[in-house]
Amino acid sequence: ESMRVDDAYEALITYILGNDYLNKFKYVLTIEEDNLPPMDGLIKLYKSMDKYDVVSGLYWGKGEQGFPMIFGNPDKPGDFVPQKPEPNTLQEANGLGMGFNLFKLDMFRNIEQPWFKTLEGEDEDGNIGQMTQDLYFYEKASKKGYKFACDTSILVGHYDHNTDTVY
Repeated sequence: ESMRVDDAYEALITYILGNDYLNKFKYVLTIEEDNLPPMDGLIKLYKSMDKYDVVSGLYWGKGEQGFPMIFGNPDKPGDFVPQKPEPNTLQEANGLGMGFNLFKLDMFRNIEQPWFKTLEGEDEDGNIGQMTQDLYFYEKASKKGYKFACDTSILVGHYDHNTDTVY
């Protein structure tokens, strides 16, 4: 509470890796407070972890102009254009949202910090842009050879508190 999202995720993983009990676990599950995963969602994520380093459920950004939180063609490094979901499949991607994801914890031991960072403003070439903490992480992880997928059979609601609407 009262933390930027990137700082909160960074603090979470730092705490887990620094804790003698928690750092022995193989996976870490992220569930954001406004995501509503199905009851069998975690089991489905777990079943895909032999092929991928991170697997997410499928959810959409909030609002009428929302888009699926599955980004980029894996054949095009650095591509983070939202993908059209293919029904009931494991769909590879360059990045995912972080609302309902299962991560292999060892990834964080092999990627240098910061893992999560929100970038806003002008880059060294004068380009204005933004990168959220999730895509920042996936860009770093993909450079280390990690693989990601969205299980499109796991439909996750995305609750908007302001409008009392689930997307």
